[in-house]
Amino acid sequence: MGVLALAFFYASSVNLVLAVFNLLPIPPLDGSKILQSLLPLSWHPLLWRLEGYAWLSFLLLLTVLRGPVQEVLRFARRVFFGFFFG
Repeated sequence: MGVLALAFFYASSVNLVLAVFNLLPIPPLDGSKILQSLLPLSWHPLLWRLEGYAWLSFLLLLTVLRGPVQEVLRFARRVFFGFFFG
């Protein structure tokens, strides 16, 4: 049973990290679509133009903002597992 619990822990950790990462408001991730739906229509052309620079956003995210992003993901993982495992 211990091996199954450990496998569940790692699988759900990866799934949670990917879910939180996908919600970041960076094109082409889903978070940018959520942000776009909350902004006025006049902002949409700007967001569409920014989608062409998505690779730069990922590079920025993975280099400059690596520490803060890791902290957000670590916090989300603690909350998630605290909810399920007390």
